[in-house]
Amino acid sequence: MASPSLGRGLLLLLLALGWGGVARASSLDDAVSTARAALQDGDHRRAEAALDDIESLALAEARVASAAQLGQALLLRGVALHRRGGRKQARGMAAWRAALVVAPDLEWDTALLGEGDDWSIFLALQGEVASRSRVDVGVPERTGAAVVHVDGVRVRAGDTVVEGRHLGQVTCDDGQVHSVWTGLAPPPDWLALCPGGVDTTVEVADDDDDDEWGDLAPSFGPPESATEDAPAAEPVVVTTLPAAAPSRSLQLGTPQVALLGAGGALIAGGTVLYFAGVVPSVDAAVAAAADPSSVTRADADALTSRARRSQVITLAALSGGVALAGGGLTWAVLLDTPVQPWMGPRMIGVRASF
Repeated sequence: MASPSLGRGLLLLLLALGWGGVARASSLDDAVSTARAALQDGDHRRAEAALDDIESLALAEARVASAAQLGQALLLRGVALHRRGGRKQARGMAAWRAALVVAPDLEWDTALLGEGDDWSIFLALQGEVASRSRVDVGVPERTGAAVVHVDGVRVRAGDTVVEGRHLGQVTCDDGQVHSVWTGLAPPPDWLALCPGGVDTTVEVADDDDDDEWGDLAPSFGPPESATEDAPAAEPVVVTTLPAAAPSRSLQLGTPQVALLGAGGALIAGGTVLYFAGVVPSVDAAVAAAADPSSVTRADADALTSRARRSQVITLAALSGGVALAGGGLTWAVLLDTPVQPWMGPRMIGVRASF
């Protein structure tokens, strides 16, 4: 009969192999899907476990990796780690840096992850990674039929990527994909990743798979059916005339109209005050000064005070009116604003052409 300690050991072994625990993802796609579902449920521990082996899963892929999918996996791992808190937060930030290295255009999934503090940290790290220096991928000039990819993007001799850890992949001449994680310092021996070697003497037409619209681009040359005997088209002479000066018809809005109106009102009021207040009070004070016996000393002082007060009020009104009207007019001139009556759905003003 098996001892209790042996039974407990078997149980622990079964748990370690995944019996009754979190099943290991079989592919990068499965890992990302599982992690997204776990994060949606708020289960950060399960999301972390699902993404624990993404580097190994990427190496095991039999196809060229997708930079977007790889970056998404690293992004979600960073979220799971960072939200668990403690020492795992630093590991989460490291995962975000790694994600931005392999996928510089990676965007935060606000629908799934929200817009909290971790998003702000991610944006800051995005700027940090973008400012890093670039390194040469180290692809040789001659690769025969082999094709080299870094983070899912085809690279050639002389290409550079941002400094950091990248997924390098070589599609060998037998069609098999072999992968390696590398910091490119120094770059790996790319062709040595192919077990059977690569015949670099083979000349292969460079099919630029990045130009997916190449066949749809317009042709500006003569049609294939054109012959040398076809008459040449008459040359077209184009005469360029001087461009007419643009018509200026900007709008004078409510602020300018208000300044001009208020300034005009103050000027008009100051003018009325001058003739209705200043002139009579000054005349009365002058008359009293010419005939001192006709008024007492107190009356003479009152007339003088009234004349000065009316002068000050009138001068203030005129000065304020000139300042407001001048400000409105200056604003209109600086904005190159015309002066004609104009009304719009949201503004009332004037405009004109100069």
